[in-house]
Amino acid sequence: MIDHLDKIRSIAGSSMRAKVVTINTFPASSGIASSASGFAALTVAAAAALGLRESEKELSMLARLGSGSACRSIPDGFVVWEETFAYSIFPHDRWDLRDIIVIVASDTKEISSAAGMEQVDTSPKLASRLDAVPGRIKRAIDAIANKDIQALGNVTEEDCLDMHSVMQSQTPPLDYWSEKTKEIMDAVRQWRRGGLAAYFTIDAGPNVHVICEGNSEQRILDKIKEFSGVERLIINHPAPGAHLINGHLF
Repeated sequence: MIDHLDKIRSIAGSSMRAKVVTINTFPASSGIASSASGFAALTVAAAAALGLRESEKELSMLARLGSGSACRSIPDGFVVWEETFAYSIFPHDRWDLRDIIVIVASDTKEISSAAGMEQVDTSPKLASRLDAVPGRIKRAIDAIANKDIQALGNVTEEDCLDMHSVMQSQTPPLDYWSEKTKEIMDAVRQWRRGGLAAYFTIDAGPNVHVICEGNSEQRILDKIKEFSGVERLIINHPAPGAHLINGHLF
């Protein structure tokens, strides 16, 4: 955090020190990208405090220096992450989607995302994954444009499984999934066979994101509540990007 503030101070030509209080409403370091929201918020707040008038693109690039995924939390709604910044392709109210995060383990994971990525070049599956990503991004954009939950769900699951296949085939292998993770993945597939449009994705951790449309939310929640071993549920929907508020945490 201090290094990130130093970068922003350098841009502003300031030596002003800061008291920082940061709070996330979900577990940190458990594979649900807490660093994304944290560094996006820190970047926007610090830039404003120092009087910087950076564009959204510049703020996204700055946030990325703190955490790669933070760049995508700067813009509004549905975003595309380019190499060094992210930009909005549709506003947050474009589509009434839900991301229901099933928390099965809130403890700090043993191997961080950054540490895990250090060995990714040892995976024989990395090259094919990199080749496939641009096409998947296009499919995802088209699915959002058409509000096609099946198309979006299919490409989301495909990319999730591919990413974890890369991690599981690197040296040493990195497997974030628990038995409960796999149980929920199987359940989502079963719900879909029964006509419920639900799809999963999993970041670098054991917790499962269930993607659906808003009108399916309650049915999915009712089904998830039948599981044992679920610590909590977090219900997300598309939202505005990082922005200043009138309150503070001091």
